[in-house]
Amino acid sequence: MSTSQNKIKIQVTNDDGYEAIGIQAIAKNLGELGFEVKIIAPATEQSGKSASITAFQPLFVEPVPQAQIPTWKVFGTPVDCVKCAIKSPLLSPWIPDLIVSGINRGANYGQLIYYSGTVGAAREANLCGIPAFALSLIAHETLPIENAEIENEENKKANRFHSTDQHYHIAASYFSSFILNFAPQIIQNKSLFSNVIFNLNLRASQLHNFKGWKLCKPTIFPTSEFFAPITNDLENRLKFRLGWKDIGFCQQQLDENNVDKRSEFQAITDLYGSIVLLWLDFCKNSQRREIKSSTKTIIASL
Repeated sequence: MSTSQNKIKIQVTNDDGYEAIGIQAIAKNLGELGFEVKIIAPATEQSGKSASITAFQPLFVEPVPQAQIPTWKVFGTPVDCVKCAIKSPLLSPWIPDLIVSGINRGANYGQLIYYSGTVGAAREANLCGIPAFALSLIAHETLPIENAEIENEENKKANRFHSTDQHYHIAASYFSSFILNFAPQIIQNKSLFSNVIFNLNLRASQLHNFKGWKLCKPTIFPTSEFFAPITNDLENRLKFRLGWKDIGFCQQQLDENNVDKRSEFQAITDLYGSIVLLWLDFCKNSQRREIKSSTKTIIASL
């Protein structure tokens, strides 16, 4: 990647918005490693948008002046951002070789992948024939709030870990190292690797104990969702907030819930970064075996 002709082109996007620390950290890190990076990301928070698109109204895109990395903000969803990079004349003739979605503020594992705008953008890349990475940082670990109406300062501080900007920069170095080592092989066989999303999760509170990467089995995790009532508004409509309690990263809780030892939750509890391969449904078994083998080889080399 020593010359502009040989540089691998990466579009970075997310669902937290173009100004989020996660996307800025990973874009900066990838650029410093020699990739040609452009940010095309939502103008505003788009978490939970999954594969939604802007279909029945105009889609507005604005360049961000004086950005250190060429940046466009899209007044739409994460999938809109990928479509803009690949299918619109916005960057023509520049087309990304890889798409990196993240670093997301919060986990994207288990059933969360079906709601995630971060994963949705990566899936759209695959559908367009481009390999993709979805990167997420478990940025906070908290005790759940049983009643969303009760949110005093004491509750906010109790038993909570919150990530800082520094955590995102450290995570970006781990993520980008993996991408750097894998990218040449992916580019040589894009038709194969565009069948899969490399879904990576790191735990911010344990970055100082990071043991390396582990290829994991996707797993639905036990969770209890609830709608916590909030006082009615002036129009007398009922008002709720979605909340949930999950198993956390405690071995006793994993065992009590019979969580698969090959799962991403087990890997994260054991201080590894998790890698789960999310396949396009029409990916052949022979292709899956080849991709798994290549991923294991890269992990072993790091």
